[in-house]
Amino acid sequence: MNSAPSLALLIPCYNAARYLPRLAESVRAQTRPFAEILCYDDGSTDDTVRLARELGWTILTPNANAGPAAARNRLLAAAHAPWVHFHDADDLLQPQFVERMTAAIVSQPTADVFVSHMDWLTESTRTLEVAWRYDGAALARDPLSATITDPIGVIACVYRREILGRIGGFNERFRTWEDGDLHVRLAAAGARFHVIPEVLAIGLRHGTGASADGAAVIADRLRLLEAYAHDYPHCAAVAEQAEKLAVWLIEENRPGADRMLALCRAAGRRVPTTRHPVWRVARALLPIPAVVKLRRWARRLPR
Repeated sequence: MNSAPSLALLIPCYNAARYLPRLAESVRAQTRPFAEILCYDDGSTDDTVRLARELGWTILTPNANAGPAAARNRLLAAAHAPWVHFHDADDLLQPQFVERMTAAIVSQPTADVFVSHMDWLTESTRTLEVAWRYDGAALARDPLSATITDPIGVIACVYRREILGRIGGFNERFRTWEDGDLHVRLAAAGARFHVIPEVLAIGLRHGTGASADGAAVIADRLRLLEAYAHDYPHCAAVAEQAEKLAVWLIEENRPGADRMLALCRAAGRRVPTTRHPVWRVARALLPIPAVVKLRRWARRLPR
């Protein structure tokens, strides 16, 4: 008798017709099958619904476009398996994904979230852009700080369905950073994370997803860090990330730095953080944006 945990594959779809056949190959290649496959059509205008049905997958439709967080929440509500994995239609899975994840669930029965390493590749060339490697020790030691500092991508994870329901699933007010935020709220709710040190998920970057809207990405990150400062006032990682974002915004001449600097001041953090006596004096005499830009200029000088 097969006692492997039951794992559902949940796929939010928006104009995903050209990606579904490729994902289906990735699903068919699994060394252990998913127990359940559900798709959600998020208001597509192409052949997404027809292709999903031809593949033999259940697809929830019709729906108006409401974004990935809402789509995933509807999928979560429709799933029956006790464990769930959300996978974007334009990304891929390694053949051992289900096998490795279910083995980890058996070996780590107290964990609620299983996280694998993942690679982000350029879709057209399949060259590596970002290698996401997660620190299992940091997630075990201080999961709230770890998830704020090192956001986790949803396609690399398997979740205990019950704990997702307990926190209300994804925050539908956000169309970007919604997966990173999910893990922060899971950590705050006491979820236990376990990292599988193996690349089991592949993200493909093609520049047309929600993250392609740079202004929206920045706006959502600003709002989330402000929310975290309110909800987790004693978490130093919030001010650290606020400073990093403020410095980047100043260097790139983007709006929003003042909001992050205010957050840092409220947390008692002096920006820019430095032990160098020159920059400590400059920080006391000059406006913070001027100090940040001077430091950037100094780093570019030949050594």
